[in-house]
Amino acid sequence: MNSASSGYTSKNAMRSDCLKVLRFFASDILQFKTTKIFLWITFVVHVFMNLVQIYFLTCVYENSKEIVLYAAVLFGECYSMLAMWTILYDTKKVARLKDDLYLWELDSAGEKVEKKIRREVKYMTIYIVITFVIALCGSLLFAVNLSHNLEWFFVLRFFKVYFPDQYIVLAILYKVTFIFTGYSMVVQVFQIIYYTQHLRYQIMLLNEHILNISDYYHNSNEERLFYDKEYQTTIQNRLKFCIKRWDEYLVAYNDKVNEVKHQLIFFSLAGWLLGISFAIVMLSGEITPEYYPRQAMAGLAVVLTFCGAIEAGQSTESQMEEMAFVRKIQCSENYSVNYNLGLAIVRGIYSIGTVFANMNLNA
Repeated sequence: MNSASSGYTSKNAMRSDCLKVLRFFASDILQFKTTKIFLWITFVVHVFMNLVQIYFLTCVYENSKEIVLYAAVLFGECYSMLAMWTILYDTKKVARLKDDLYLWELDSAGEKVEKKIRREVKYMTIYIVITFVIALCGSLLFAVNLSHNLEWFFVLRFFKVYFPDQYIVLAILYKVTFIFTGYSMVVQVFQIIYYTQHLRYQIMLLNEHILNISDYYHNSNEERLFYDKEYQTTIQNRLKFCIKRWDEYLVAYNDKVNEVKHQLIFFSLAGWLLGISFAIVMLSGEITPEYYPRQAMAGLAVVLTFCGAIEAGQSTESQMEEMAFVRKIQCSENYSVNYNLGLAIVRGIYSIGTVFANMNLNA
């Protein structure tokens, strides 16, 4: 008998975060006061200069080519500024996961499931490190002084025209902030991946329990199971255990969906502007070979980041669809119990009972 079939009781809490490398990039770095200060400085500087740029593009500049080239960088800034504001607004988002949902230890459903999860964690860690390094390299390449930077970056031209004596210092300081804008563009997705993958792993553990909900009796006299009180009581208790855990998961999942759903429209718009930014750059005819490494690293970072977010969301959704609640407890070739309706009734009773229990406790 495996651990999934024998342990339909309270589980040990996860002692060591299996996604600790991802958590470091997605959250732990943000807990340093120095990181927050630099992010805030970067955010304020870029927002202010973007407002100045909008004024010049709409009221001062008349050359359409200049407007289009400067707008490309401005459009790309929209996504990074939105992402930066989101992570600065709530730096504890990832850290609250264990408060949102009691995380089972990975060995809660047996060695087979644990090995599968740890294998996926290994691949995920490799992906995160590679994506972070590429994003960092892309940010550093944006800080490199290239021949046509003044034609692309309004801020550098602004410093050159209005602060010529301080241009070198201001340009260096401004370029240093690219490191933090690049980080902010990937960390938001890292947080989504961290949250969704933890939820997915918890579903995998629960699913294994559901799949083995009746395996203890597979070697029993199958025709008598319907009249076996011990069997009925055991299945009932196991079913309640699984439903309770599924309810805990749904509460955490729905709370997170309600938290981020209002941001989706803004990130969709910002992502659309980011795509336009890349399109303008690539179709402008102004890209020389010295720009190839910069654009290649930036484009690769964007592709890896968005593909990671899509894959994380899709894999979690697929895992939810594989949940075994709408399954049959197969007792033999001729007898089976479809407990889909029973689940709805039991879950409703359990939910109502929980409400009344809380009312009594608060009375």
